[in-house]
Amino acid sequence: MWWNKMRQAYQKDIWRTIVKTKRRFLSILIITVLGVTMLTGLKAGCVDLRQSADHFYDEQNLYDIKVVSTLGLTKDDVKALARFKEIQVLEGSYEETLVLTMQKQKQRIGVKTVSEQGINQPYIKVGRLPEKANEIAVSEKYSKAVHAKLNDSITFDEAKDSVLHQQTFIITGIILDPMNISVDEGATSFRSTSQVDDTFFVSKSAYDNNIYTSIYITLKDTKELMCYEKTYEQRVHASMDKIGKEIKQSRENARSKAMKQKAVATYQENKKKMDRQFSKAQEELDAAKAAVQAAQQAVDQPASNAQTQQAREKVLQENLALQKQQQSLTKKKREAYAQLATAKEAIDTMPKAIWYVQDRKAIDSYTSVQSDASSIETVGTAFPIVFLAVAMLISLTTITRMVEEERGLIGTYKALGFSNLAIYGKYVIYACAACLLGGILGDVCGFLLLPKFLFTIFQVLYKLPVFTLCFDYVYGVGGVALFVVCIVTTAYLACRVELRLTPAVLMRPKAPHSGSRVLLERFPAIWKKLSFLNKVTLRNLFRFKKRMIMTITGIMGCTALVLCGFAIRDSVNDLMPGQYEKLYQYDFMSVVKEDAYARIHASLAKDAAIKDYVGIRIDTVKVKAAMKGQEETVQLMVFPDDKAINGYIGLRNREGEAIPLKDGIYITQNVASVLGFDVQDHIYLQNMAFIEKEVPVKAIVQNYLGNVIYMNQKTYAALFGKYQPNGFLAHFHSAYQKEIPYAKDFAKQQDVLSAVSTKKLKQQFAEAFSLINVVVYLITFMAAGLAFVVLFTLSTTNISERERELATIKVLGFYEREVHLYVNKEILILTLFGILLGLPLGRVLSGMLTNALRMPSIHFAISVHGISYVYAAGLSLLFALIVNIITNRTLNDIHMVESLKSLE
Repeated sequence: MWWNKMRQAYQKDIWRTIVKTKRRFLSILIITVLGVTMLTGLKAGCVDLRQSADHFYDEQNLYDIKVVSTLGLTKDDVKALARFKEIQVLEGSYEETLVLTMQKQKQRIGVKTVSEQGINQPYIKVGRLPEKANEIAVSEKYSKAVHAKLNDSITFDEAKDSVLHQQTFIITGIILDPMNISVDEGATSFRSTSQVDDTFFVSKSAYDNNIYTSIYITLKDTKELMCYEKTYEQRVHASMDKIGKEIKQSRENARSKAMKQKAVATYQENKKKMDRQFSKAQEELDAAKAAVQAAQQAVDQPASNAQTQQAREKVLQENLALQKQQQSLTKKKREAYAQLATAKEAIDTMPKAIWYVQDRKAIDSYTSVQSDASSIETVGTAFPIVFLAVAMLISLTTITRMVEEERGLIGTYKALGFSNLAIYGKYVIYACAACLLGGILGDVCGFLLLPKFLFTIFQVLYKLPVFTLCFDYVYGVGGVALFVVCIVTTAYLACRVELRLTPAVLMRPKAPHSGSRVLLERFPAIWKKLSFLNKVTLRNLFRFKKRMIMTITGIMGCTALVLCGFAIRDSVNDLMPGQYEKLYQYDFMSVVKEDAYARIHASLAKDAAIKDYVGIRIDTVKVKAAMKGQEETVQLMVFPDDKAINGYIGLRNREGEAIPLKDGIYITQNVASVLGFDVQDHIYLQNMAFIEKEVPVKAIVQNYLGNVIYMNQKTYAALFGKYQPNGFLAHFHSAYQKEIPYAKDFAKQQDVLSAVSTKKLKQQFAEAFSLINVVVYLITFMAAGLAFVVLFTLSTTNISERERELATIKVLGFYEREVHLYVNKEILILTLFGILLGLPLGRVLSGMLTNALRMPSIHFAISVHGISYVYAAGLSLLFALIVNIITNRTLNDIHMVESLKSLE
């Protein structure tokens, strides 16, 4: 019975301790909330993004493997692939790029077929998918741009080589292409490397062709796997390797042979037809010659009348006409047979069919989801480590102080027969209660509130119809457990020393810290000039070394986090001038049709707004690392000679030194970093015609937004054949202020495919990265909150430790202002030391974080402005002043008599 009463008293004591020390309890709770929120929230938001994308891909039955060929694919290829047991469904698909005039601008539209097997099924927003040959489903982007409605008609520009039955279609639905979920207009358009501006869908009956553009494959049991995990990638790559080893080469040879046989048959048929035509023409001409010859013999008889003279002149004219016809026939025959010889040579040198077996990484938006999520996760991993370290320090300080205050109570517990484990349990329960409550609140914030906040950013980047919330048990439970273990460990360390003592020793007051000489006392010239209070302050700082280290370390960590947030903001803000002023020095860029290049070149020469310009080739190529096998889609810029690049592109190596454009491949550091290659390493380049070449890297150059390959005309011709310019880079006159309207009007021309001004790109950049600043502000706010909690906890602990000392100086006649200064001066000095150490730590942490932020389309170069150091230091100092103002009330409430008699 007595033991039950003691247990009840023990439980009440725990509750009373929590109530009595609610400030300390709340400080541990708040730090845990911030740490768990940071750890789980950013991670959960990224997991939710991946899960939402994976769920959407599964619902739309996105392909697992895609096969394309340089010479097209046939039904025989489909049959050959169908024999693999691991394939669930496969289907050949048609696709071609057409031009659509929209609001007087030319748009490149990828027209795909709706799968009959349900692969890559478009997500229907309004209406239905096309079923007839004259029906089409358009994108939401198009419908908003031209206010298109169901049953409206659209007409593509005439294309000579189109295999569609017709050019005009009726809109039956508004859809989202599962192979392009990125928002590719407005603020995030710089991320897109797509070769088309938009994608529409028609039924298979709209195509008049039996050669497939690609074959899409889904595998068995892959829907159950998360597509961004290694297990899925291993399953897909195993099937890709199997296809590559078993049938790739045989199908390439079969297609090459079939195409060559077809070309030879066409050649022979054309040759026979040509031989017949020329033979018939020659026979007709010979018959005409014979008739004229007979007439010539008739008029050759001697006669002098006028009629005979006219007949002679007629025969002469007929002879001349026949000679001209013979000359014309001979010329046509020579030209025709020359064409046949060229065709024969083309057949002899016909390139072989090459299969490209690709996974989902060939889709830009698919890889963007992974890279964006990984970058945010990097932030979400680095910051909680600092939060956790600070939480351990604060918990150690808090619980150590609590144990020191309750020495007498601990001695009483030991005297009453409580075991060390039971006494230790009180402080473990105290710490666990704060951690568990904080962890639960942190999980609520991390898995509900913060992901919803991140969704507002993701919705600007991606067109996913639904973002789903998921609970990750590993992070949800593990994050809380991590903080519990760390803080409970600090509780054990705080109790360990006291529990070794006997009850008699514990019930007696602990001897105060002994005074000691400080280093400055060894310099009498300085020490003697200090006031009494300044001397006391300096001695107190070194007297309580543990508290000094805790305060400096806490402020150092928080200042480093705040500076890191500002550093990310500065790095992002410096991308724009670095990209569009130092590297991209042109004002205007345009891509035109190749056959219209000469005409537009001449018109630019007469344009009053244009100061100077250069004609180049602008293309899109795929880059693949020879060792890793990863690939990225990048822009290609080909300049006519080495000097043409000057003034338009600032070519700089990774050290920032200007370099000339020589023969070879110059590739930007973004893609080099992601694919993991360096100078002189070999990479593969594949152009839009699927011609692939292995080349060494000549140089790696700076670039911040997007990926580019630079080369000269000579290098391009050696790799891909004839060089044909199709674009322009230009400078406006300095007084010209209508760059954006100029580019918009220029794009409306018949033969212009795209046109954009650098000024417009700057605007889009500012809109896009204002979203990143929101995340930075969130991180900075949480770091600032942690700094405030740290300072408040350490200040209140400092005051509670020194209540008798403070009561003594009050008895001695110190005014309230002097008491405030006596305590606050120490906090401010320690804060300044923490700030001085935290600023360089923040710079190092910022460099590590930006290096970890590897994204295919963005290269972050660490940049910390001087004003950011001032802001970070100012915030920490401001919080110290605010905490001092708050704790001044605690100093005023100290009762002199009660505090001096506390030991009794």
